[in-house]
Amino acid sequence: MEYDEKFLDEIVSVVFEGATFSYRDTNLPEIMISKYNPGMIIMERGFVDSSSKGGGIATNLRYLIISSQNKTMPSAFQDFGLCMISSGSYFKVIDMCSNGDKTQISLLHIPQMAIEFFSSCKTNFEEYIVEQSRENFLKKIEIEPVPELEDEEWIERVKPPLGMDDEGNFFGLTNKH
Repeated sequence: MEYDEKFLDEIVSVVFEGATFSYRDTNLPEIMISKYNPGMIIMERGFVDSSSKGGGIATNLRYLIISSQNKTMPSAFQDFGLCMISSGSYFKVIDMCSNGDKTQISLLHIPQMAIEFFSSCKTNFEEYIVEQSRENFLKKIEIEPVPELEDEEWIERVKPPLGMDDEGNFFGLTNKH
């Protein structure tokens, strides 16, 4: 499919300008982790909580969330670097990498109107972000976790998998429950 220049400029503006990394560490069974594949689009029904604090990884899985829409939230979780993305958000799995018993899934936050585009295309921006995210991952597994992110309440908050239910079934790409 052909995309006009106006559409492409809007995509670059909405998805990539001002995009930042945030981190969501959790423990998931390997069978669930293995269901994610680079190139796939997922939709998360709930709010996507993550942290702007990227220390070491205490769990087996890190979701690296790349978004220009991450909102820092003043709340009881301020010390945790809480970032939030609206429920019903879409993500493209742009990379998966592992080192030892640690895996990182890199998720690019995309608008609903660009699902078809990101399903069929890979941009130079994505390739650059994948390089950066892999470097980031390899550095982070060598350092200690952020102590605040080992708090029981935080761990419970970010425990659910993204884009799938607790049994490992991906949500459909609609906002209907």
